[in-house]
Amino acid sequence: MTTYDLSVLRALVRLARRRAQIDTDALALRAGGSPASVRAALARLVRGGLVSRTPARGVVPTLSGLAIAVASAALVFQKRAASPKQVPMTPRRAA
Repeated sequence: MTTYDLSVLRALVRLARRRAQIDTDALALRAGGSPASVRAALARLVRGGLVSRTPARGVVPTLSGLAIAVASAALVFQKRAASPKQVPMTPRRAA
């Protein structure tokens, strides 16, 4: 699984939580790619058993896919929280 596949999986889980319409354009917008690359990533995720296709709902994450997406999102959150934020220095004005 590539990092882009993981991004598509996380975007899929976010959309599924909102019960929004999940299509390749919405996933491409959230994952930062083209609809063609999203379709290729979804095919890899289906082969890996992390996403399933249903006639009624389209693509949905499996329980394994949900677990991986949540774990990777937690790692990303921890990395962001651990890195110091850069605050630009602004000169103070004399009163």
